[in-house]
Amino acid sequence: MVVMVMCNSYLLPLWRIAICARRIGDCLIVQHALIENDGYHPLFVAIAALSLLYLPFMIPTPNQNFLSSDLLERLRQETHSRCVVCSPANLLGLKIEFSLNADGSIQGQFFGNSMLQGYDGMLHGGVIAALLDGAMTNCLFAHGFVAVTAELKVRYHQAVTVDSPAIVCAWRDQSNLGMHQLYAELTQNNCIKARASAKFMQKPGDEVLT
Repeated sequence: MVVMVMCNSYLLPLWRIAICARRIGDCLIVQHALIENDGYHPLFVAIAALSLLYLPFMIPTPNQNFLSSDLLERLRQETHSRCVVCSPANLLGLKIEFSLNADGSIQGQFFGNSMLQGYDGMLHGGVIAALLDGAMTNCLFAHGFVAVTAELKVRYHQAVTVDSPAIVCAWRDQSNLGMHQLYAELTQNNCIKARASAKFMQKPGDEVLT
């Protein structure tokens, strides 16, 4: 349950207040000390504390307005021009075309290729991992981030056959201090065949692109 606090007609969830308080914790400690020593009138401090509740609205959330298909395509061309997963220019690549969904997730279709099998008739596990990783990377592009994989965990549920199309989708869970948490899944014939979770690290020297 998210508890809300009313302040001048604004509803503020306590988790936002907690983030704000953590950033201004030193100020609150100083205010408490001043109250104890009669440095400020308690009413003045109360008004100041209420005004601090507006701080979360002034702390920008990265990329909250930057989501776009154009951004996805631009960053893919600029940073993944020869990618083995998503580049149309790589003659030996998978050439997956990812598209942006309204909820901020992305998806692409893999049409199958018997040259990429491991066991007979089964798509190689490394290719499945590459598809999931590539989907999450492109999801970051759609949100304006350029980052590299720091950790990738793949759970294989069922074999992916090489003679049937598959859909791979990915979505971003959270981003904090240059680290991004994402999830992806691969489905075939309306069945989830593999899932992945990953942490991506902002590339050194690369700012959030808009």
